[in-house]
Amino acid sequence: MASASNTDFKLYRPSGGDVQSGSVVILPCYLHPERSAVEMTVRWFRGTECICLYKDGRMTVGRGYEGRISLFSQELEKGNVSLIIRDYSWTGDDYLCQVSNKETTAEFTVGLDDPTEGLGAYILQDRDRKWTEDERKKMEESALIIELSADATQSLEMKNKKLEKEKTLIMEEKSRLQQELGETQQQLQEKDTAVKNMETELEHSKKQLERIEEELKKKNRKLQEMECMLPPAVPQSGSVELDPQDVIPARPRRRHSKEGIPPRMREALLELRLVLLGRTEHGEDMKSSIGAAIFGEKRRSQAREPIVREQSDVRRGVVSGRQVTVVDTLDWFSPVLSQEALRNDVGVCINLSSPGPHAFLLVVPVRQVEEESTGEEVGMLERMGEIFGERCWRNTMVVVVTEEDQVEDVDEFVRSGNEEVRRLVEKCEERYHCLHLGDGGVDESEICELLKKVEEMVGGHRDKFYSSEVYLEAEAHIREIEERVVREREEIREKQEREAEEKRQRNVRKSEVQFRESTAQFREQINQHEVRITTLETKVKEERDEKRKLELENHLEREVQQRNKLQGELQRLKEQTERDRRAMEERHQQEMEEIREVYEGEAQMKAERVLRKNILPELKLRTLELVAEKQKDLDIRLKEKDREMERLRIRLQEMTPAQRDEPQIDTQQPGLFSCFWKILSDPVLNTQSDQ
Repeated sequence: MASASNTDFKLYRPSGGDVQSGSVVILPCYLHPERSAVEMTVRWFRGTECICLYKDGRMTVGRGYEGRISLFSQELEKGNVSLIIRDYSWTGDDYLCQVSNKETTAEFTVGLDDPTEGLGAYILQDRDRKWTEDERKKMEESALIIELSADATQSLEMKNKKLEKEKTLIMEEKSRLQQELGETQQQLQEKDTAVKNMETELEHSKKQLERIEEELKKKNRKLQEMECMLPPAVPQSGSVELDPQDVIPARPRRRHSKEGIPPRMREALLELRLVLLGRTEHGEDMKSSIGAAIFGEKRRSQAREPIVREQSDVRRGVVSGRQVTVVDTLDWFSPVLSQEALRNDVGVCINLSSPGPHAFLLVVPVRQVEEESTGEEVGMLERMGEIFGERCWRNTMVVVVTEEDQVEDVDEFVRSGNEEVRRLVEKCEERYHCLHLGDGGVDESEICELLKKVEEMVGGHRDKFYSSEVYLEAEAHIREIEERVVREREEIREKQEREAEEKRQRNVRKSEVQFRESTAQFREQINQHEVRITTLETKVKEERDEKRKLELENHLEREVQQRNKLQGELQRLKEQTERDRRAMEERHQQEMEEIREVYEGEAQMKAERVLRKNILPELKLRTLELVAEKQKDLDIRLKEKDREMERLRIRLQEMTPAQRDEPQIDTQQPGLFSCFWKILSDPVLNTQSDQ
């Protein structure tokens, strides 16, 4: 039994069990006095080769001994450091056991003899062997190799654990993204369903409106038939005796005749408010030239005097005894005009034509008609309906402009024109007028005829002019929806910013965890080198043999170099982590700026896309609802007139033929004819003719 370096503890082999047989061999070794070896370092050598290392609660075996060598891990607390060897084959080598703590190192050498010459029976023998310096140097190198291998294995295990953590984080992120994708798809499906429902409701409203219009036409025809049956109206002032020969048979009232217009309406038509609409082509605004021609001005060459307008303008003056207001709009049908600019200019037009325009004059140059259709007329139809609703066509007239005797028969030209122009004219109920525009302007007679046609067009309307209530409400609705779009866009932007911030924080936490793990690993290795350096420095100071001292100094120098190398790597790791953190912050700031730039740069484009896709159908539906409400009020008034007409019919049937031929008018109490004149003067019945 080898003696210990001090009296703290020593190693021994208990008596008994000297003979080992079979393929499993146990080399017994115990601590005396009995104490726990869990916190100690246990090394077993076969000759100078380290075959087993137990340190810091972890055991490592040499190459070629995997699965063959083990300790009694449950017996370490009792001081049992015996070695178990499986698949043993006799080689004649001695086995050295070293057990050490911070203060004491004890050794014990044991050997196996094979007296049976290969029959599998071995005899344990204690060896009192003196190991040479070269042998101990080889032992240290072999133990160091196993220890480094254990450190590498531990590092690999830590890396595997870290990879598992990263894999778990990636799987969680993937699951979250898949969940968000599913929610986004569900929201898109809900929006598609809402759009389809809205389209269905809009189609249903259109059908209801068509049925109401058909019923109104039937009632209008019925009223006209009743007018033919009644005698003509006579003045109410004083009793007048009529000669039967002077009685003129009743005839239907002319639809657009000025004689059928109540006096109040004829006075109102002394003022006309006109809105000019049309395209701007090749640098020339034809509708501006028409606006100047209405007031008797000569045509202005816009090629020499270009005018750039940012909004609609207005001109007022007296033309043929009428007070005329002409609002010249921008090119509302231009594809480059933004929705915001269009909405602003519509608001300007509303203010300039307040309380509402009598007519919209849609200016179409002949050269535009002669060219092959490009779909611009279809765009005019759609844009007019979007802005003013279908009711605006009752107050719209197409103005065909010719230059330098381009056509002789305008009527034939319009009838044989392209299909889109025909659709415009049909939409305006065949109302169109031709103006011949030359350098001197337009002939005054053509302007007078145009204004007369406008009077006839609006003469039978109950409201006399196009009410701005509809498109004022449309403008408010557009503003409301635009604000909603802005709020939704801000919510999406804030959500993306929050997600970017959360992503940055996750990356920061992940980087901090990696840095702490790597730092702990480096510090642990540095501490191990510090311990070995301290031990070697102590040995160098105590060593008296120069050769051994030189070897220890070389070993100490290598340990110092390895420690300095690890410290340098730790410093580089800190610097790299700091650079990565700054780069991460810069990427985050850049990403946030890009999010803001995208939402600020595409805000208007997105609002316009949303407006065209979702808002305009809602706006059309709201317009139809408003028209339906007005129509409901009109139906109520018509029912009252129907009941009054029914009472008149009953009274007419009760009258004798003589009373029908010779009506007597009571000046004190208005009778049948005064009531009939009141009905004919009512603007509701006048409106029915136009509908």
